[in-house]
This record gives sequence, C-alpha cells and structure tokens, in this order.
Amino acid sequence: MKNNKLKIDSEEFAKLVMQSESCLRDTPEATAKANLTLFLTAKVLAERFNDIEEEAFKPDVLADYDMTIARLQTMALSSFSSHK
Repeated sequence: MKNNKLKIDSEEFAKLVMQSESCLRDTPEATAKANLTLFLTAKVLAERFNDIEEEAFKPDVLADYDMTIARLQTMALSSFSSHK
C-alpha cells in the first residue's frame, strides 16, 4: 500500500471554515460564542482526522492491509482457476 497519508493543517482548516460560514446572532457575545464554537469544532475535527489517518498508516496496519490484499488476490486466482 502506498503511503498516501493526508495531513490537514487544523488551524488553517478552522480558519477556512470560519470564512465560509457566517454565525451572526442577536448579540455580539452570542455571535462570538457561535463563531468560537464553530472554529474549535472545525479544529478538533481536523485533528481527529489526522489522528485516524496516522493510525491507518502505522507499519503493523500496513502489513495487515498488504497481507489481506495478498490473501484476496490468492482467493481470486484460485477461484478463477477452478472455474475454467
């Protein structure tokens, strides 16, 4: 499996989310709270994605993936050969 790991800059992602979404509320404080919530939620979401992505590319996970692919290929070849 190739190492096509993605990494999101969580701070930049949160800033982009803030730019794309308007959280206007009745009062300045309510607007600030809504925007802060949006920013922090986007930042945490990107960090969680990065953690999951990092786990998926650990050597033992990659070895399991490669072994599973090899087994599937072997099963497919044996199945194909028996149907000839």
